[in-house]
Amino acid sequence: MTVRANKPAFNIREKLKELTHNIGLKGRELMGAATVQEARDLVSAGRKNIIHNGNMEINQRGASSATTLTTEGFHLLDRWAFALNTAGTWTASQQDNTSSTDPFRKSYRVTVNTTASFIGNTYCFLGQGIEGHDVNHLNYGTNKAKPLTLSFWVKSNYPGRKIVEFELRQNPGVNKSISREYTINSADTWEYKTITIPGNSEFSSLDGTVLALRVFFWIAAGTDFTSSNLSTTWTNSSNTSRVSGISNDVAENVGGYFEITGVQLEVGKNATDFEYRSFAEELALCQRYYRSLSAGRIFSVSNGSGTAIGANIHHPVTMRPSPSPTFYGSNSTTGNVVMYSSEPGNQTNYITAANNFSGAMNGIECFGWNASSFSPGFPSAASGWIDLGFGSNNLRIEFSSEI
Repeated sequence: MTVRANKPAFNIREKLKELTHNIGLKGRELMGAATVQEARDLVSAGRKNIIHNGNMEINQRGASSATTLTTEGFHLLDRWAFALNTAGTWTASQQDNTSSTDPFRKSYRVTVNTTASFIGNTYCFLGQGIEGHDVNHLNYGTNKAKPLTLSFWVKSNYPGRKIVEFELRQNPGVNKSISREYTINSADTWEYKTITIPGNSEFSSLDGTVLALRVFFWIAAGTDFTSSNLSTTWTNSSNTSRVSGISNDVAENVGGYFEITGVQLEVGKNATDFEYRSFAEELALCQRYYRSLSAGRIFSVSNGSGTAIGANIHHPVTMRPSPSPTFYGSNSTTGNVVMYSSEPGNQTNYITAANNFSGAMNGIECFGWNASSFSPGFPSAASGWIDLGFGSNNLRIEFSSEI
């Protein structure tokens, strides 16, 4: 005898909602996901951190600090610019963190040496630029534009209100920006912050290798940047609403410092654990934008045509177009790198620039010199080498394509 039992159809999603135990915010969002891709985005599966060197480990420039800073530049840690305009003098340093309460091994600190009055166009901030290739997946300019969540650890000896600004670069020359405030609550204490911004469905970002998105951690700003209400939605960039309400206490006191680490920018509305990449992988990401060849490196050159001396240097990764070389001599000032010719008599020539630089192609740096520009000269058909270990000087060649 066969017994058949029939049960009425039921909605499994509704049944799951009847569970009595707490499934948390993530659980509720996952149950509401309409597609596999949406569920994947919710848990940030796969590679997620758009920021490079967020744990402040990579420092190809080599120094532990850079002092008496007064202008914008990539002064120390890879991929992080420190921007200043009439904001006094500062010191940037890579901090070694050894306490059990420190969230990461390394951090980036900027400290006030001399103060300034924060009026008009005065400002200072830390920031990172992101190229178009790395933001295409955000689908900006479409109805599928994705939200972003920024998370980071911050510390200062002057608590107060600070601003993070996101700037979307467009073509031709129109930028969109959105700002968010956060508060440092306690002095000399690491605090974890998270900030979420909506996707931009109206305005697309630039594509390719150009600068597409920038993230600014504002430290202080003059009145030109604070006279209107803070821009908390995507709007045309306007200086007057970029950082309204910011506290300038850090920058207005000698010894004031701002310190940050563990920076992560990811798709989604929730912050997840920091994505640790291997040191080698993080270094390779940074070498796309900057590389330094230091003392002891020797590269061959040749003067096959009799008029032009050529040299090829292989990069470990393909750099963002187009990196420009700078030749440094003693005391890390722009100066002379040494080129020897093998004949006659190992003639010594000094290089201050490449006058036929052709850029990097497929990871190979191609540059050259007119043979007639050297004294005593470089003979036709001769070969030779570039020596970065000449004498006791700290010689090096830097290639930079930072954004």
